[in-house]
Amino acid sequence: MDKLPPEIREEINRLRDKGRTIDEIVAKLRELDVVHISRSAVGRYVKAQAKVGERLRRTRVISEALIRERGSE
Repeated sequence: MDKLPPEIREEINRLRDKGRTIDEIVAKLRELDVVHISRSAVGRYVKAQAKVGERLRRTRVISEALIRERGSE
């Protein structure tokens, strides 16, 4: 997945953000002539991206809480 062009990875992320399933994403990749990526590779990529997103959300919540708590200092 890391070797894919950025625009293909962006398309995968866009489809996932729209709630598309892994099978739908794989079908779109096939339409774009990306045939060397397996369904399980797409699944692993989507899962890893979800983890990154969750870590960012958690970090943001913690940062906002710290700013509220110590904002005047």
